[in-house]
Amino acid sequence: MIHALLEHGETAAASLLARIGSTAEICRDLAYRLFQVAERRKLVAEAIDYNALVVAWPDLQRLAAAIQPDRTPAQAAMEV
Repeated sequence: MIHALLEHGETAAASLLARIGSTAEICRDLAYRLFQVAERRKLVAEAIDYNALVVAWPDLQRLAAAIQPDRTPAQAAMEV
């Protein structure tokens, strides 16, 4: 998802987010934890990439919800 975000933008990353469905929050949590590890190990480039995904997450969720028109607004709100 980081590659999609950095190379192809938020729409591509949101498309992946829409496809992974219920495991999306695990992905976000993993990105945050990997950011912390990279920061602790002074891996600046990696930390920046992981942080970019975490920071963009709310926008990616909004875009992913738009990609899945069959979901109700209540379902989309539960993921925020």
